[in-house]
Amino acid sequence: MNLALHFAKLLFETGFEDVERVVHVWPTNCWPREEKYRAIGQLASRVIGADLLGISSALLKRGMPDLEREQVVALCENAERDFCNEKFRVYLRSISVVGRKPVSS
Repeated sequence: MNLALHFAKLLFETGFEDVERVVHVWPTNCWPREEKYRAIGQLASRVIGADLLGISSALLKRGMPDLEREQVVALCENAERDFCNEKFRVYLRSISVVGRKPVSS
């Protein structure tokens, strides 16, 4: 995760040109008033809900191997409910790094 913060430097050091790092923030559900961010939030909520159990199962089983599957499912259901709760105004940060491969002279 922290490596994403250093991608711009890595690309520049390996010869890429016009390297740019762009940080986006996405709401996690449809609480924003602005329609654009509301739509992004709805999409993020669906994506998170669809992948939450798979991602969380792997992470939780590595970090807490004594958890039973039913406990993991219950934790994920609670987390998904929180993601859909508009009282929680949470953003996800997304970092994009782009660069242009140098043209050979």
